[in-house]
Amino acid sequence: MRKQYITHPKFQYSFTFSFVLGILLILIFLGGTSLATLYLISKQSFLTLAQQQNLSEGIQSLLRFVLLLGMPSLFMFTLLGLYLSYKFVGPLYRLENWLEFHLLGKNPPPLKLRPGDELQPIANILAQTLSQKHSKRGG
Repeated sequence: MRKQYITHPKFQYSFTFSFVLGILLILIFLGGTSLATLYLISKQSFLTLAQQQNLSEGIQSLLRFVLLLGMPSLFMFTLLGLYLSYKFVGPLYRLENWLEFHLLGKNPPPLKLRPGDELQPIANILAQTLSQKHSKRGG
């Protein structure tokens, strides 16, 4: 059986976009402040012309480095965001279906999450609570 990583597209894409946007803003802020500081220093009158040129070349090298490092990093953070959302959405999807069985009065199979999934404690508490409710109703 093939794994389905996108089970709730709206949530997963929104989560991933927010995650990547946060990383991108941090990169822009840190890179921008570093480059702006170096640029302002390079324009100071106490530096010789040779020092200013060396600093300008260093700024350009740093900018290229940040851009070359930033693009693969954004791609990797996008994959990480999708993976993290998958670890949350999978259990939520199973919990939704399992709770729908209970609401319809059907006896659902035991709730099982994948190894490593998040929300295991919540799933255990829900299963325990609903089984206690059924045992009180039945007995």
